Amino acid sequence: MAFNSLAFALFLPIVFLIYWRAKRSNLQNMVLLAASYIFYGWWDWRFLALIALTSASSFLLALPQRRRKLCLIANITLNISILGIFKYYNFFSQSLCNLLSLIGFNADCPLLDVLLPVGISFYTFQAISYSVDVYRRTIAPCRNPLHFAVFIAFFPQLVAGPIERAASMLPQFAAERRFSYPQAVEGARRILWGLFKKCVVADGVAFWVDIAFIQSAEYASSIADYAMFVIGILGFTLQLYGDFSGYCDIARGSAQLLGFRLSDNFLTPYFSRNAVEFWRRWHRTLMLWFTNYIYIPLGGSRRGNRYIHVFAVFLLSGLWHGATTTFLIWGILCFIWYALSLAAHCQKYDPERHPIGSRRHLHLMAFTTLCWSFTLFAFRANSTANFLHAVQNCAIPFAIAAAIIIAAAWLLARIPIRGRTLLIISCITLLTLLAISPLAPSLGVLILSRWGFVMGTAMLIIEWRGRHDSFALQRMPRRRWLRRACDILLFYTVLTSFFAGEEAFIYFQF
Repeated sequence: MAFNSLAFALFLPIVFLIYWRAKRSNLQNMVLLAASYIFYGWWDWRFLALIALTSASSFLLALPQRRRKLCLIANITLNISILGIFKYYNFFSQSLCNLLSLIGFNADCPLLDVLLPVGISFYTFQAISYSVDVYRRTIAPCRNPLHFAVFIAFFPQLVAGPIERAASMLPQFAAERRFSYPQAVEGARRILWGLFKKCVVADGVAFWVDIAFIQSAEYASSIADYAMFVIGILGFTLQLYGDFSGYCDIARGSAQLLGFRLSDNFLTPYFSRNAVEFWRRWHRTLMLWFTNYIYIPLGGSRRGNRYIHVFAVFLLSGLWHGATTTFLIWGILCFIWYALSLAAHCQKYDPERHPIGSRRHLHLMAFTTLCWSFTLFAFRANSTANFLHAVQNCAIPFAIAAAIIIAAAWLLARIPIRGRTLLIISCITLLTLLAISPLAPSLGVLILSRWGFVMGTAMLIIEWRGRHDSFALQRMPRRRWLRRACDILLFYTVLTSFFAGEEAFIYFQF
């Protein structure tokens, strides 16, 4: 069941009403567990056996007080084996066949024709983190099977995160919960903002991004084709953020309606000033997972070679995203970008302590976001050959466009922007687009025929205005009547896009 589906639009209010009619926490948890299994079984009821097995093994193997290390190894092995069979078996089997063929052996490696269970990477990592935390005695083992089953299967964050720690979630399932109207209103507005990101921004540019990658990356032969690909990769930068952060906003809002607090997975990452800060703001729960369970155990920055440990994290992160060569290349590109930032002694901004940079840092933010966009050449590519075509044909046009954007951001940071100035800039931009249309019809259609790019820009402006809040609409606008009017406008925009078609979330494939 997808968040942007009519089924979920009916499912969530029903769960909300039944949940709050149950007065005791145990009854509420039973409602949540039933709802979570219905939610997950909506795709394929056979997937329920996997999540039940993960829940039972992680719960039972954390209880023994003796041979704790053996129990930990057994549980991690079981969970990694399940993940490996469904997600990585074909990749490694095919890679072994290719390797054997290179040395002269013709091997027929068997492949599995199985459907990848939705969200398996997320709830497997959550179960592993619980086992490790119990072994480290960071938390006590959970004695209530109902609490633990809901912790693994909690439907708002089950399919695409955030990846929660047991230390923050289990106490919430054990506590008594009372309905709070202000919290419910904030949760509903957070859902609305997430749907805007997904249905209006991400889905609005998705069609044109596909065209740009298919046509321009492989068959680029003119300036218009190169420009289309550059617009396409920038559009994919908007699409990926709108899609995934939109999902997380809907997840947090849905949990908030039910009285829970989930971790913030995105802290305005496109306003980062360098790669180090970016990776503390983008998909934070995954990067914290790799930091706590891979980077630090390897030695972190205190023991051994720090860059080797960072390389291991990004390589595993690429493999976590998908069992393809392109994701491994993406992980290597991210490592190079991060390592160069470390070598340049970039400041390690902590998102929870250091404020986001001011307008005078716009050129640094633009540079950081464009570096991220370049890594998406590999993330979005359908194959290694497609990635190489994209780099060969469009890397130079992308670099030229990036230089122009960074220079424009540097200039914009030094111009005092007032309402009249902003209006003049908007008019000049619109006239420029109208002038481009006759000269490059394909590019004009790309920009003017859909509002996805315009709405993506509006999304970034709104997030910039609300960058110091927990989410963009928390205190915007400040006047209540204007806030309600904006909510109605957002709802109308989402509803219009909603009926245009249901697009799957990108991170469902991971």
